[in-house]
Amino acid sequence: MQGPDDAVLPFWRTLGPISVYENLRPDRMIIHGDKRPTGRWFDELFRIIPILEYEYYPLVEEVYGLKLGHIHHIADVARIDILHKYGGMYFDLDVFVVRPMDALRRYDCVVGIETGNNVTRGLVNAGAIVARPGARFLELWREGYRDYREAGHLYNSGEVPTVLLRKNPELVRVSPRIWHDTNGTILNKANVDLSGFYAYHIWGQLWKGVSNAKLFHMKPNKYLKYNNTLSAIVKQYYIDRRH
Repeated sequence: MQGPDDAVLPFWRTLGPISVYENLRPDRMIIHGDKRPTGRWFDELFRIIPILEYEYYPLVEEVYGLKLGHIHHIADVARIDILHKYGGMYFDLDVFVVRPMDALRRYDCVVGIETGNNVTRGLVNAGAIVARPGARFLELWREGYRDYREAGHLYNSGEVPTVLLRKNPELVRVSPRIWHDTNGTILNKANVDLSGFYAYHIWGQLWKGVSNAKLFHMKPNKYLKYNNTLSAIVKQYYIDRRH
């Protein structure tokens, strides 16, 4: 997992790692970053997840001699490099794992595709990746950074791997059960059935643009007054299990 942008980790970002631990039961979980996050909820993660580790990873300041101009682009290259070297499962901190994903380990590389109504619909999303060490798809993806475009926010992380997928479908498996939802479905609806999915991308960065944007910084018990699926997730994975 890649460390969050936030210097102080908000509560909602604990839900992803907790779900990984509860549903995958991995031998190791590592948060990579160049600056260790702080705050109550980051400390709480280590209490809840005894196998969790924080590992320093230096900023990837350039690729193929080109300076990376955005923190998200730095994180994109770092996750590709780490997965290519070690293999495993990568999840953004706002990816909620629903059930075991062992069935995906037989593939060289697995990604999901964005859904929703915005302009990124149909693109590969780098928020959840399963890969074996040395996966060829990851090599080609990184090669795409020879044409690094700082101004195109999703060019190298979304458009390039999508083109690679179309040209080399034998190198990567697309799982429709990894739901990258840009519509904020769990914020807007109660009782959303996630049981058929491996993982659900909460897309917390989109909350700032919706009516209930205050969710972004709330404490756990405050979520319970909302009649949505996010509230149910907080109750099941944090409140009921920790109190």
